[in-house]
Amino acid sequence: MKKGFIKTLEAVIAVILIVSFLFYVINKSGVRESEVPKNIEEAQRFILNTVSENKTFRECIIKSGVSVDNGLACKIDGADLGNCVFGINQFIKKNIPAGYDYECEICGQVESCVDLPPETLKKSVYVKDSFIAAEQPKIFRLYIWRKG
Repeated sequence: MKKGFIKTLEAVIAVILIVSFLFYVINKSGVRESEVPKNIEEAQRFILNTVSENKTFRECIIKSGVSVDNGLACKIDGADLGNCVFGINQFIKKNIPAGYDYECEICGQVESCVDLPPETLKKSVYVKDSFIAAEQPKIFRLYIWRKG
């Protein structure tokens, strides 16, 4: 009887040790939420706050002609709107961290309304957006990724 009890106790302790080890390994190497680098997070916050609060930039976004059915990629389609989107692009260029590239979009819907460049497919892309309230509200979205 004592031998059976000791064998059962050994088995229970072994299971506890194995389960503890597995939890430790899974937590160390498991899927972690991607963390936005601090410099990217600060740049996105600064850019979006400025674009949201700057009267010229806000008017540009509101008057962009974007509706629920279409969107505008700032770097690609910006030339069509002249200097106003060009000004937003220049502001963003000056304020993103060195070694990073970006795209921004103006949408009339929650979903992304433009395609990102193919080089972003295998990279971490950090995105943040801002809601621009107006009669026809717009969403200004900023994507940042490492160059190269």
